Amino acid sequence: MRPVGVLERIRDLQEIDRQWDASRPDQALRAGMATFFQQCGMLAYYDCDAYTPLMTYREVVTAMDDPSQSKSASAFESRALRCVKLLHPHVFSAAARVEELTLDEALDAREPLVRIVPEALLGEFHARIHFDMVAWVAANALAEDIIRPYRAARRVLTLSVYKPDDPFGIIEPLTVLVERYEDVLDERNRIGVEITELLRDYLIAVG
Repeated sequence: MRPVGVLERIRDLQEIDRQWDASRPDQALRAGMATFFQQCGMLAYYDCDAYTPLMTYREVVTAMDDPSQSKSASAFESRALRCVKLLHPHVFSAAARVEELTLDEALDAREPLVRIVPEALLGEFHARIHFDMVAWVAANALAEDIIRPYRAARRVLTLSVYKPDDPFGIIEPLTVLVERYEDVLDERNRIGVEITELLRDYLIAVG
């Protein structure tokens, strides 16, 4: 049995992450790309509609022209930027007028979002790739200090309800760590380190 107040603690943690994002405006591009890829993974499972990643994509494209944005030149960031550029001819028109899209137009935009993103990031596409993609993005975003440990773990677990293939066995230990992070306030720093180490080891394992 978990301590009373789980939902309140989760909301508090989400607000902490929002404040952390707001304090780092120079990271908007990198954070936006990580969020966009997460949303594309959710879209593959119909866990969100196409309007959501399209709106985020528009924000990402805008941030790419902002000279104040930090760049790392890492392999992860290079793949991410390449992916955004590859998508441009397929979804930018829809993203630019997302508030006006019909349902059919939004459905048309779904296919490139679901297919091109894993192809660009992981080099392959198949029906079970999107959990791998979400986990890989979250782990890299954590490693590059784009997101914090709790958010990274939560993003990986977003798709666990759909029982995806988990060959590296990260769902069960992350579930335990996330619940401990939410429930045991005075151990959050230590649990955050455990999450970071687990996802670091995952990145090493996937290569």
